Amino acid sequence: MTKPRGSIAELAVPEALQQCLKATRKLLDEFAQFEEPEAEPDTDKIEKLTSIREQLIYQTFAETWSDEAVNQHRQELEELESLDVQLRELAQKVRDELHQKRSANQHNRKAVNAYGTAKGQFHR
Repeated sequence: MTKPRGSIAELAVPEALQQCLKATRKLLDEFAQFEEPEAEPDTDKIEKLTSIREQLIYQTFAETWSDEAVNQHRQELEELESLDVQLRELAQKVRDELHQKRSANQHNRKAVNAYGTAKGQFHR
């Protein structure tokens, strides 16, 4: 987990929680672009959002929460938990799809190389 820098470190816990929710929603939107065939996801933006989100989470939970604070922000905390589950599931799905594409690409490359080798044998 990355320690907050700059203005993030100055945020009060409730504000850090709100900003964390926003960052998580934006990150979900960015990851959703991987599902669109024509879209080209901005991986730099995803990396930056991930870093910011990590800092916001760190800031949100840097201090011990009182029972009163937990009860006061229960809805936001539950929403963050739900969004986090969605984010992890979507990230795993994207990771699996990228692995599958990479494997298919390697298989296709081997097939092209084998074709080139076979073709070369017939032209000697």
